[in-house]
Amino acid sequence: MAIYIKVRDLVYSVPKFKTILDGVNLEINQGEFCGLLGKNGAGKTTLMDILMGFRDIDSGQVEVFGENPQVRTKESAQRLAYLSQDVKMPSFYSLEETLRYHSYFYPNYDFELEKRLLNIFELNGQQKIGGLSTGQNKKVQIVANLSTNADFYLVDEITAFLDPKSRYLFFKELRSLTSEQGKSVLLATNITEDLEGRVHKVFFLSDGKILVRGGDNLNELFEGDK
Repeated sequence: MAIYIKVRDLVYSVPKFKTILDGVNLEINQGEFCGLLGKNGAGKTTLMDILMGFRDIDSGQVEVFGENPQVRTKESAQRLAYLSQDVKMPSFYSLEETLRYHSYFYPNYDFELEKRLLNIFELNGQQKIGGLSTGQNKKVQIVANLSTNADFYLVDEITAFLDPKSRYLFFKELRSLTSEQGKSVLLATNITEDLEGRVHKVFFLSDGKILVRGGDNLNELFEGDK
């Protein structure tokens, strides 16, 4: 089984010597649906940024598809899709224009899947991004990234913005990606219900360290987390 993500002894700190990640180790294989769980400020987005190549690290090893994410090839970048709470889309673009722009970067972009996702998430391709609610914006991001036909999906805390029906549909699509298509997912959240009974394993981030465990009884992890 191919290893998609490998992190060894990762240390990352910010100015004034505040250590955010302190000796983090994790591994994600092809076909795995994994959760990254932790309270606000634990470092989940920081770790996602590192996997995307957005931040330098102090020490350790980070590999995405066997490459350093900061110097990855175009082919490697096209195998990775990133859904983030912080992504902003041009307000003057229509949904259709936004999706066409996104598709340029992914040669395996699936236009039939895009059409199906627009339908199930009840989105109108002619509507302007600036006229959408926060939840609708996140649904556009879901459509754009799931349609890339990437091999690995990094999902950073967007589920809290979705209504119950959209959350159900989103997780249904993620399960299909992993169980039926052999894709991999890492979903960062502070909502245990996002992960309970859905993921193969959970990386619990606390005090700069990671605990690896199964996807059940996750609330108990926060009982000793101060």
